[in-house]
Amino acid sequence: MPAISTILSSALLLFASISATAAPAGPKGEQLAADTPRVTPGGATFVVPGGWWIETRGNAVILTPEGDSHIALVDVHEMDADLAVKTAWTAVRPEMKWALKLATDEPGREGWDSFRSYDYEVSPNEHRAVGARAAKRGDAFTVIVFDLDLAVAGKRSGQIATVVDHFQPPGFQRESFAGKKARPLDAGAVRPGHAHRAVGRRRAERAAALLIQSDEPIADIAVAVGWTDPVYFARRFHQHYGLAPREYRKRFGR
Repeated sequence: MPAISTILSSALLLFASISATAAPAGPKGEQLAADTPRVTPGGATFVVPGGWWIETRGNAVILTPEGDSHIALVDVHEMDADLAVKTAWTAVRPEMKWALKLATDEPGREGWDSFRSYDYEVSPNEHRAVGARAAKRGDAFTVIVFDLDLAVAGKRSGQIATVVDHFQPPGFQRESFAGKKARPLDAGAVRPGHAHRAVGRRRAERAAALLIQSDEPIADIAVAVGWTDPVYFARRFHQHYGLAPREYRKRFGR
């Protein structure tokens, strides 16, 4: 008959094995205590919000705010944005299953030559915010891939805006106007981009009114004003009001 100590040791080993198998895997990589500037392998710069985890896998940087929600920044050399986004998804989520709903081209800014944003067909039952944005600089792309739980995307919209707003190409520095004399505005100084910004401002104003006057989910308000990607909506709203949509509703809502 086996000794009692042998039986107890075997039981403890079995219990430890079961516990290790059953325990959910937590976020990988390094957790940052405060907002921290970081760089992708290709040299693009961005800011990681405090409390998030960061992990580098080859040419991809994976950011995890919580749970199974992730934002990835992937450096890619491809012929065009569509191929770049396909390569980025393969790098971070090879089993990506969502069909493309809409791809939208945007003019470049902050040192980037151009952008192309991607919305996907996601079932409401999945409760996920999924999208991608290819930023082009020269012959290279850095693709931001969004795959977030919808509740997490809403709750952390301000932090997500921090990532996107500080996303810049290698070697870029924002221009400083300190000590420069302002030039009077004339008709020749008006650019076509002003109309684009005016549309964005009107959408943000309408969204602000809906946030205050209704109890509609933030994702539904984003769609109602013309921004189908809740992550992009949060960034644009933050640009206009300095607050994430959830924070704006909490401060000014009824």
